[in-house]
Amino acid sequence: MPVPPPESPEHAALIAALRRDAARVPQPEFDPHLHGAVCQRLAALTETPPTWWSTWRWPAPVALTLLLASLAIWSSRAQQGGAAEELAYVLAESRQAVTKMSARSSAALSAWESPTASLLSPPRQPSLQPTPQL
Repeated sequence: MPVPPPESPEHAALIAALRRDAARVPQPEFDPHLHGAVCQRLAALTETPPTWWSTWRWPAPVALTLLLASLAIWSSRAQQGGAAEELAYVLAESRQAVTKMSARSSAALSAWESPTASLLSPPRQPSLQPTPQL
């Protein structure tokens, strides 16, 4: 069943009664202090919590700027050639250390030095022979 519009004659009696009752209610004087308090209360109730962007509005661009500046400084120093010399030195030192280690480790480890020596020995089966009772 469709709802008739408010201007229809079916609603006329109801509208007249509501207007009559509203005219009987006394209207208080406007109180600016009460109005201000109500507006503040409504604003406090409708405030939204700060979003991610509002809390990181200043730290995020500052951090991004510092990151870009440090990358620019690092890339300019890397282009100067100092990094290549340092890398060559580190590689030469590591090669020397590896050759010293391989020369020392040519001897086989004894069984007590190896943590996996017990895994290399064949497994032992338990004896099924009964032990003599004395």
